[in-house]
Amino acid sequence: MSRSSGTYTAPANSWNPAVEGTPVDETDWNAVLDDLEAALSESVYTGGLGATDNRLVRTDGTDTKKAQGSAVTVDDSGNMSGVGTLASGAITSTGAVVGTSLSASTSGVTTTGTIELGHASDTTIARSGAGDITIEGNAVYRAGGTDVAIADGGTGASTAAAAARALLEGLSSTQGQILYRDGSQWTALGVGSAGQVLQTGGAAANPSWASVAGTGDVTAASSFGTDNVLVRADGTGKGVQASPVLVADTTGSLSRSGGGGVPIEGTNTNDSASAGYVGEYISSTVAVGSAVSLTTSTAANVTSISLTAGDWDVEGIVCFEPTGASTETTAVAGAISTTSATLPTSIVGGYFLSQITFRTGVNLFFPTGARRISLSGTTTVYLVALATFTVSTRSAYGHIGARRVR
Repeated sequence: MSRSSGTYTAPANSWNPAVEGTPVDETDWNAVLDDLEAALSESVYTGGLGATDNRLVRTDGTDTKKAQGSAVTVDDSGNMSGVGTLASGAITSTGAVVGTSLSASTSGVTTTGTIELGHASDTTIARSGAGDITIEGNAVYRAGGTDVAIADGGTGASTAAAAARALLEGLSSTQGQILYRDGSQWTALGVGSAGQVLQTGGAAANPSWASVAGTGDVTAASSFGTDNVLVRADGTGKGVQASPVLVADTTGSLSRSGGGGVPIEGTNTNDSASAGYVGEYISSTVAVGSAVSLTTSTAANVTSISLTAGDWDVEGIVCFEPTGASTETTAVAGAISTTSATLPTSIVGGYFLSQITFRTGVNLFFPTGARRISLSGTTTVYLVALATFTVSTRSAYGHIGARRVR
């Protein structure tokens, strides 16, 4: 019977070694045969190991003393290939494990090298750190491990908020842009100009920025009941509500629903109206110590004020002062005038004239009365005085004031 390996040593007696011419003892011959029988019974025999080099030998399930070949080979470096499914136990390797299917039900596969899966080199599985592996050098992501990069189909973040921000950054990273969906995908609307508003294009159209023209009608959520009604704040959470005040379409005049005027409340303290507002007051005063010298029968400016466009009521007072006790005055006049050092040539408000002989050496005081002056632009308005006198001289001082009516 052939043997694959091992050394057998027969018992030494008259048959071992046999010597020519030496008688052979029958007992020794039987002892050798018994020993050979026992040795051969404990040996395995081959059932055809095949011609593949390095084939792993396995037992034959039909006879425990029979050895046969297998699909698994072990090369001279200890690398194993051709391994199928492992039902139990563990494989420990210091080199590469190459196979089509490796598994264990009660243990595992351990290697300090790499695992070549299904091919000798194109699907290399390696350990990159505790709990982490790579396939062909590329990281394999796992729960609780490194965040999956956006380029690999992840978000690069570990929270929902951070993930949403990371993905949206791919669409827009410019401050002021707004995301919207066009006909096929989400995209970003560029930043508009200051003061523009977002405008819809309607169904099947993209939104856009639009400049507000500042004209046109505003449609209210519900009717206010009366045309031209002035809208006011509600104050109780409703937003706006109607009021009894009406505003005319073209003139802008105010009236009250149901008839009657619109009462306007004035100031309730001792302040002054601001420039340009109804009630604005402008004035100028020349004191007696700064009286303006007069030439007999010649108009002169006592003082003046500058009025802006609007409707004004202007009035003043002129004071005539003699420079000596013998000054004799026969005529005085004063006016509110828009022409420098000029009295009105027609009867208008804000004008006085008196032609009598006054007692000598006394002061004369005359109010001008009020005059309406309606202006389209800024204009200088004068307080003008005139006196006819003899002996010595006269001078004038006084006050002019204007109130904006509208």
